[in-house]
Amino acid sequence: MQQRFTATAQLAARCRASRRLMATAWLFGALVMLVGFFDAVSTNLGLATGLVEEANVVMAWLQQSVGEYWLLPKMLMHAAVAAMILWYPHRLVLASVTPVIGINTFVIYNNLALSGLI
Repeated sequence: MQQRFTATAQLAARCRASRRLMATAWLFGALVMLVGFFDAVSTNLGLATGLVEEANVVMAWLQQSVGEYWLLPKMLMHAAVAAMILWYPHRLVLASVTPVIGINTFVIYNNLALSGLI
């Protein structure tokens, strides 16, 4: 197990040494944070209109439990994903994040469309 972790850490370090992979990782990390922020804003706008309700049961529970502070755990989750991308900027990691960014972008659009804001 230790040997496997060491090999993964070494590969991650080699990936971080690549300027191109790190530039892409920084871009993707920033996009993850950006779409997370706009998802939260569009959700709040939709909730304020009364035309949208939270579809994610965990986020709905957080909204009910902690009120407006639900944004903190949501953004911490996005920050953790961004940190993982920066720690291990392997091509497979970057490729797996691409659809997540696209799906979140669709969610933002959907929130705004359902709210009647676009």
